[in-house]
Amino acid sequence: MQNETDDERQMYNLEKENNFRWIAALLKTTAKHTLTVADRCDEATEHQLAVWGAFAELAHGYFQTSAIWEDLESLTSPGGLLGEPYACLKDSQLLGQFVGDNRAEERGYVAYRPDFNEIIVTFSGTSSLWQVLQDINYFKELYPVPHLTNVKAKVHRGFWNVYNGVRLLAAREVASARQLHPDAKLVITGHSLGAVMCYLFCLDILLAGHGHERNDFGKLYGVQIVLAAFGSPRAGDDSMVELFRRATSEYEQKFENYGGEAVKEFSVKGYRDGASLQASLSHL
Repeated sequence: MQNETDDERQMYNLEKENNFRWIAALLKTTAKHTLTVADRCDEATEHQLAVWGAFAELAHGYFQTSAIWEDLESLTSPGGLLGEPYACLKDSQLLGQFVGDNRAEERGYVAYRPDFNEIIVTFSGTSSLWQVLQDINYFKELYPVPHLTNVKAKVHRGFWNVYNGVRLLAAREVASARQLHPDAKLVITGHSLGAVMCYLFCLDILLAGHGHERNDFGKLYGVQIVLAAFGSPRAGDDSMVELFRRATSEYEQKFENYGGEAVKEFSVKGYRDGASLQASLSHL
C-alpha cells in the first residue's frame, strides 16, 4: 500500500515476524491495482472494525476472559492493563465461553453490546502445536452439504479438523445468547485461524435453513449477520467460494427485510501478512 502513515510503518516493522511478512515478501505477486489512501473505507467503518478487532484480540487467551469482564472498568481505563483502546468493551456483557476438545484447543467467547444490540462471537487464532500442524495440513476434503448433492466444494482439511472440535459448542453458546436477545445482530469475528472459523461458522448458519443442521445452528437461521474476519487464510477451493456466495445470496433474498444487509462481510488483510497471503472466501 502506498502513502502509509508513520504509525503504520512502525506497526508493520514491529509485527514483521509475528505476521510472517517474510513469507509474503518471498511469495508475493503484484496486483493490478495498488492500494492508496483513496481506497480507504470511511472513518465510521474503520472505527467499527477497530472495535470488533478489540473483541477478536481478547479471544486469543492472553488473559482469562471471565477475569477481564469482572474488572472491565479499571482494566480499560487510562493507565489500566488494557487501556483506552479497549474502552469500547466497557458497556458490554460476557454471556458465555467455549473451548474445543482436547486436541482442537480452539477457544472463544460470546459477548453482548447493548448500545448497539450486537451479539459478538469470537474465535481465537493459532495457539498450540497441534493447531500449527493443522494450519499446514493443506490437503482438501469434501465439504459435507447433504441437501446439495451436486456441490463438490472442498475445505482445507486442517482447518476443518480444528473447526469440528468447536463448532457445536460455539453454536450452543450463541443460540443461548440469541434467546436472551432475539432481535440482536450477530457479529462473527476472529483473527487468522480464528477468521477461518468465522467463515465456516457463518456458512453453517447460512445453510441451516436447508436442513443442513437441525441443532443449534437451526436456531440461528434468520439472524442478521456481520462477518468481520481479520487476516483469514484460504479456507477451501474455488467451489467452496461459490458455495459461500450462493448461500449468502440465497440468505439475503430470503431475509430481504434486513434491507439488503442480511449478511455483511468485512475481510481485513494486513500489509504483507503471510498468514493471509492467499485469498480467503471473501467475495467483496
